[in-house]
Amino acid sequence: MERDIITGNWTGPENLPYAKWSTNGSKVRGFAVVNESTNSGKLYVDSNKNRKKDRGDKVIASLSKIKEDITPYDASGGTWSLDLNTKEGVFYNRDGVELISAQYRNTSYF
Repeated sequence: MERDIITGNWTGPENLPYAKWSTNGSKVRGFAVVNESTNSGKLYVDSNKNRKKDRGDKVIASLSKIKEDITPYDASGGTWSLDLNTKEGVFYNRDGVELISAQYRNTSYF
């Protein structure tokens, strides 16, 4: 039976502008890149599983900032979710505050 909601964790960028994410219950991992001046970004899957963002990684979603002012605490990490039916997701901080929305183009990795 296929899961309708995918969840995971993310950790903030130690070296801006990259944040790392992982999936609960599978080995899918990736990177997020957010451009603070445009309040948008991209979500990548680590296609070659080398734990580094490089040319082999595929863009799977577009990101948009929800929360106006994201603080260093917000950016330190939290959880995320993806609804496979709508192909929409949200990244939350450690307190469950919505920070970034994701519009997925490709959910085949999940």
